[in-house]
Amino acid sequence: MRFCLFAGLILILVTGCTGTRVGGDSNRDHNIDLVAKDYFEGSYAVKTNNSNTFTIVYKNYKMFNELLPDIHYILIENRSNEVIFKDELKAGNVSWYSDNEVVAIERNLEVRNEGDPNRRKYLFNVITKQKKFVDY
Repeated sequence: MRFCLFAGLILILVTGCTGTRVGGDSNRDHNIDLVAKDYFEGSYAVKTNNSNTFTIVYKNYKMFNELLPDIHYILIENRSNEVIFKDELKAGNVSWYSDNEVVAIERNLEVRNEGDPNRRKYLFNVITKQKKFVDY
């Protein structure tokens, strides 16, 4: 019984920390929240680059029976609060590759012909606003 309570407490703590901001300018965070609410209903998570100049705002759309969620995300330039890019990734993931590049991975979970790639990966440069597909 104790183990179940302890495991439940750990699960609550771990899931509660996902996507949490640490520090930062609360006014900027409020502005990002205002922009994000135009794109997403309910909760969403954020990942800011190391220089705090751009932010990924994303939401997982996961059905109960799906192992990997679909990701809908936007990139916000923090100074102007402008959305510079948006995309949806099937069974995907998005994160910072470097301070100026986002890496996005999308997986095709359908059965495909042998030799067909079941994943695609691209880098998006927030400065040049260019998307470049790369080998996985």
